[in-house]
Amino acid sequence: IDQTALEFFNPSNRFDAEGLTSLIKDIEERRKLRNDIEQDSMIKIRARNLEAEKQALDIERESEEARLSQERDRVIADARLQRHHLVLDLHAGSGLLTWEALRHAPEGGVYAFARSSQDAGALTQMAANLPDLRRPVILHGALDQLPDLLAFENPDLRFDAILGRNALTNHADKVAAAAM
Repeated sequence: IDQTALEFFNPSNRFDAEGLTSLIKDIEERRKLRNDIEQDSMIKIRARNLEAEKQALDIERESEEARLSQERDRVIADARLQRHHLVLDLHAGSGLLTWEALRHAPEGGVYAFARSSQDAGALTQMAANLPDLRRPVILHGALDQLPDLLAFENPDLRFDAILGRNALTNHADKVAAAAM
């Protein structure tokens, strides 16, 4: 019965009808089984591809973190910060240099200048976990506003070190910005 082509079965004949029903049932069960296997294989392949992509992204993230860490360490080393220094981070952003400057100048203090309200908010939230005397002063605004913001804080303010990673990248007149 399994080898007979379907067109040779007479659906009007009881025996042929039962054989046809049995054969179609077997074919459909096998088709469903094959589909289940194919779908399971596809899901396993996609899950493995997703896991591989996550691992690749983790490696990229770790590589970027290592690069930023080296850059941070280089900038901080070049600044030769001392415990009593007063430091300005010109482009605080995520706080890459701010937090490290706080570690190196715990007695002097750090001013962190954030250009976006989102960065300023994030820095403020992170700083809230620190004791008052260890918190950086967080300033927010455009680079052109920095002299006024600093004068408002303290008109006689003088920094021992000014740090900034890509601080003038987006500023049109870099010479004028540096002269502020």
